[in-house]
Amino acid sequence: MHVMQTGYEGTGQSFSFFYSQIASTVASKGYTIVSIDVPYDVDVVEYTDGYVALFNQTLWGTNDTEALAKTAYTVISTRAEDVSFILHSLSNTTLAHSLIPNLSDSGLDTTHVPMFGRSLGGSTAFSIMGRDDGILGGLSLDDGLYGPVLPNGTTKPFMFLGHENHTRENINADPLLSWQTQWPSLIGWKRYAMVTGSLHYDFSDYPILFGELGITPVGKVASNAILLGSLKGARAFEIVTEYVGAFLEFVVRGKTSDLLDGALQEFPEVLFEL
Repeated sequence: MHVMQTGYEGTGQSFSFFYSQIASTVASKGYTIVSIDVPYDVDVVEYTDGYVALFNQTLWGTNDTEALAKTAYTVISTRAEDVSFILHSLSNTTLAHSLIPNLSDSGLDTTHVPMFGRSLGGSTAFSIMGRDDGILGGLSLDDGLYGPVLPNGTTKPFMFLGHENHTRENINADPLLSWQTQWPSLIGWKRYAMVTGSLHYDFSDYPILFGELGITPVGKVASNAILLGSLKGARAFEIVTEYVGAFLEFVVRGKTSDLLDGALQEFPEVLFEL
């Protein structure tokens, strides 16, 4: 089983639906993907009792750097707690069978789980490695690591795959981010790679959706601030799913891949920063 979490998207851009193609492609390798919509960070989450949690823009509606940093810390901590709660809940085989058709009698393995996420979902994948023993490793898709530092470090594997020029030097210049202190706390296997020609939303389903619709946006789309680069939609999707899949195969099954060890002729867009 794998966990996937969305980022803070802003109204009109959210839901795990916009990651469903990535999730289903990764699932086709023989995994169960649990995707999480975060209450108040996406347009709407409806609970089984009928309660509806709507998008709350006020969480981030300030230019105060200190206030934003505190918000990031709280949000990432809450997101990580949500993931742990979901893993604990799905360890109940009765509940798991009621939610997932044709699940095997043994249920889900919730004690050996890798997590990947885009934007704040990537920060959550990092943060939870230090607080939940069931998480084997994490992959961040284009995030700068907001939130709490891992006080004791971790030997769990972690990978960052980000947009063009999203270098560690650039990230360190952002006062909201804790990358400068986070990266050294990764004392096990770790990789840092960037995708030439990509922007923030190339790590979602948007590129493939726009490609199917015949739309070729570059930069910011309309008023929704959907940032897409110059990569063709199908190519961006291929890169993301191939590298996510390779990382998860490595973490769960110990399967090594040349994709994770440096630049390849097959994927010249992917540059590693060692």
